[in-house]
Amino acid sequence: MKKELLIIFLIALLFPFSVTAAQEPSKGQAVVKMTGYIDPDDLTIIVTDEQGNSLSTDNPSLRFDFPAEESWVVSQSVLFSYSSNMMNTRRGRLSFQLDTMSGGDALQLAVSFELASADCHNVRIENGDTFVMTFLPGQQRERAIGSLTIRISKQAEDIFSAGTYSGAFSLIYIEEG
Repeated sequence: MKKELLIIFLIALLFPFSVTAAQEPSKGQAVVKMTGYIDPDDLTIIVTDEQGNSLSTDNPSLRFDFPAEESWVVSQSVLFSYSSNMMNTRRGRLSFQLDTMSGGDALQLAVSFELASADCHNVRIENGDTFVMTFLPGQQRERAIGSLTIRISKQAEDIFSAGTYSGAFSLIYIEEG
């Protein structure tokens, strides 16, 4: 109940409101109606490729070009940052899972990944697959979280046919209470 009262109080203080006054002649009371809006998007996680292009539901893919050699390793990094505007400090976990790169005839390339946290005190890596973040109160604009580097490799003894190989990585954000 206290949170609801605080939100109503903040709406009254921080956001534009309209006032409608109607006076009853016998009692001398005024009725005030206030309306306000708070944007529910208080946290946005931004995902970009190495060139700074946004990876979103409209543009969700990374492209790897594999060399024509007996053995090779190719890699790409995906960068993560956040923008927020919170009243209180909050903690969150951003976890990753990687699928294999598969082609026709059930061929699968070896895929691995590595997380690297940004050089800041509010992000750490846990279990090699999760960013644990502390989001500070107030307005934060595009603060770095870290990077996910995806590596795909082929050994000399591996035989793969030409064609397109595809795979996916998924990320899950969980807010801690």
